[in-house]
Amino acid sequence: MGAMCGWTSPYLARLTTPNDELWVTPAAASWIAALLHVGRVAGTVVGLVCTNMWGSKRAMEHTLIFMLLGWCLVLFADSALILYFARALSGMGIGMIFCCFPLYIGEIAFAEIRGAIFTLTFCGAPLGILVACVTGFYLSLRHSAIVFIVPCLLNIALFLWLPDSPHRLVRKGDLAGAKRAISWYRNGRGVDEELANVQKFINSSSESGFLDFLRRLRVPYIRKAVFISVMLFMYMQISGLNSILFYMEIIFQKGQVTLLKPSLAVILVSVAGVLAAVASTNLMDKCGRRVLLIGSGSGVALAMLMLGTHFTLLDYLGLEFAERFQGLIIAGIFVFIVSFMLGLMPVPSAVLGELFAADTKCQAAFVSSLAGAIFAFGSSKLYQPMVDGIGEAWVFFIHALLIITVVPFVLLCLPETKGKSLQEIQDILNPGGAVKNNNDSSQATVDRF
Repeated sequence: MGAMCGWTSPYLARLTTPNDELWVTPAAASWIAALLHVGRVAGTVVGLVCTNMWGSKRAMEHTLIFMLLGWCLVLFADSALILYFARALSGMGIGMIFCCFPLYIGEIAFAEIRGAIFTLTFCGAPLGILVACVTGFYLSLRHSAIVFIVPCLLNIALFLWLPDSPHRLVRKGDLAGAKRAISWYRNGRGVDEELANVQKFINSSSESGFLDFLRRLRVPYIRKAVFISVMLFMYMQISGLNSILFYMEIIFQKGQVTLLKPSLAVILVSVAGVLAAVASTNLMDKCGRRVLLIGSGSGVALAMLMLGTHFTLLDYLGLEFAERFQGLIIAGIFVFIVSFMLGLMPVPSAVLGELFAADTKCQAAFVSSLAGAIFAFGSSKLYQPMVDGIGEAWVFFIHALLIITVVPFVLLCLPETKGKSLQEIQDILNPGGAVKNNNDSSQATVDRF
């Protein structure tokens, strides 16, 4: 996933160079960037269907197939049209990831380290960005595709070997299989206790389709959980993530950075992102989700103010300013990447995997991922037209204004889920006990409302 996002920064800079063998216009380049998120919208639908039919683990296998197809198209691309299809297919894989991956991790991880596991797995995103930036520095478009086809094949083989989710097996009535899966994922520790917890969690819910889920939105605690999840995925996208990731090298070029090559600056920023993501694995379950989000949102807002200030001064003071104070734009992008990777990247998916009962998980993941995809498409497609219309400075100032609102949102709306079991989180959201036991399913709660 990280490679698909980070790939655009070096290769869009190449593709928009007139002497490139596969030259594209800036308008076509903006579509190459944005179609990743058009595919992501479709991927959320496919992810919902796959997760409902086969469970989160099997859905992850199909996710990797779409990613593999996307890179294969990049390998053989000879026109912008082929790249459009490649990006759309890759986007479908990303849409599916945000539907099924948080559910999968939420179902297999210990409550005490669930946040750290979420964050550790999301270290792959900045690592993928880094690898994509390095390949952009050294390799051609087609050779880069070969580099990313290999891990897709390896991950498909890995997921075919992994046991199914214990939650899925309990739903199927395969208690022996669920016990074996719990023993494998937890290295034999607390198997019977965890099996009992999974059974209680599953039995407190009822099977439901998407229409049932829409009816359940009348229940206040379910509606609140969906609202929180959608807002977190929205904040992830309106932070300026796509503007920075997709156009980072171009931003350095337009910012008149000469202290080091823009392509090298992108690589160094990506290294900082990996280090920040690794650091967040310890912070997630020590500081909690709320503290990380507040710190991350504040840092991203500061970074956007720094970038906006740089381009404002560049417009008024010209190249002399750029040469003397180019450290401002470099520091701004460093602060953005580090701040984003510490909180806004891992926390939304972690919270999504924690907030919902078993009978609403898939549908809630679909709604959250769909909302994220729509905002991601809007932010990535509108970046270039907005830059052409109002300039880089105002685009970054707008991002700063939008993302700082995450602070009051977290303080007022987001419960702390650190170290709590999925059942305990349901009790926090619904202190009146809407999810109690087998005799009081959430469907009955809906009927009462």
